[in-house]
Amino acid sequence: MCLAVGVSWGLLGGCGLRSGGAGADSSVPTPAPVTHEGTDAERSPLPVDDASEQAADSTEELSVEEEVLEAVQGFWDTMIEAGRPPDPKHSGFERYYTGEALDHSRSRTERMAVLGHVVDGDAGVDLRGAEVTIESPERAQVRHCLVDDAVVRIASTGEVVSDEVLSGFVELDLVLVDGDWRVSRTDAAGVTQGRSGCD
Repeated sequence: MCLAVGVSWGLLGGCGLRSGGAGADSSVPTPAPVTHEGTDAERSPLPVDDASEQAADSTEELSVEEEVLEAVQGFWDTMIEAGRPPDPKHSGFERYYTGEALDHSRSRTERMAVLGHVVDGDAGVDLRGAEVTIESPERAQVRHCLVDDAVVRIASTGEVVSDEVLSGFVELDLVLVDGDWRVSRTDAAGVTQGRSGCD
């Protein structure tokens, strides 16, 4: 698994920080059952497949691992979107980040805006090879390969500020906050120069 973001997006040099349903509306009338056409004396309800009925009546719930990976996907999507152009008020920060990771990422995005920097790079993220460890009901860790070939430019001129390619395995710590998984810490100590860091 590889994703082309990372150091250019501020993963290194500071991001490795610790850190009910609504009721039914009674005013809406309940529709009458749909029936077969026939004589008045022989009308009967349409047959219903039991398996289809059960599938319709129940929503498919994600596993804990899937919820964690969904949050990691949101973390990276936010990091990418919030840098094009820099937007420290991006809604994804509050949803997928917490603690010092949130503070750092917001501050970094604010610095990018002041400097007039933007980030260009492949936004593709593939977490199918990620390792997920559920440490407790409220803590998890994800380890995956990262390939950062994003380019930092000055928005007004297009001048390249950084185009270094780095790769390696990163670890993200997540905590459950108000029912949602959020990234609280990243560790990119294993990232090195070049594209072979995950070999």
